[in-house]
Amino acid sequence: MVKRYTVSVSDEIAERIDKWKHKISPSEIFREAMVSEIDKREGFQKRIKEDGTMEAVIERLKKEKERSAENFRNQGREEGARWAKAASYEDLVYLGNWEYDSENGRDIFSDDFLGEYFEETFKNHPILKADFYSDDMFSDLGEEWMLGWEEGANEVWSAVMEKISEFKHV
Repeated sequence: MVKRYTVSVSDEIAERIDKWKHKISPSEIFREAMVSEIDKREGFQKRIKEDGTMEAVIERLKKEKERSAENFRNQGREEGARWAKAASYEDLVYLGNWEYDSENGRDIFSDDFLGEYFEETFKNHPILKADFYSDDMFSDLGEEWMLGWEEGANEVWSAVMEKISEFKHV
């Protein structure tokens, strides 16, 4: 048996859905999102009710930390690639000589070229903003995001550099 639910979206979202409806199934996305959210809430309730050992709690949190780190690295990689695709040639040349220093991670905010970009990005991210306002080193998630950002930006720059290097000025 199938039960129908009605979901309301703004006109703007409806227009965007209509553009992609041949490639995206709103029903499937809704199902997956609902199952994920329900699983998360039921799992939380189950953990509260269970009298788990400290070892079990630690093991669960380690797994969650690994998943979060991977998610943040992927988010950073996507944002780095997005930045590089929009960057000017001079921006990319600078990037080619730039390297993220995890020992002095917070120095990215004082970088003359990228500092303002990273400030805005961190301030506007729901979790990374804690790293921006902290005087300490980045959290593990902030570190993963930065490493991913560097990877994504450099992947785009490497691919572009190969193509534009083919052309020689006469």
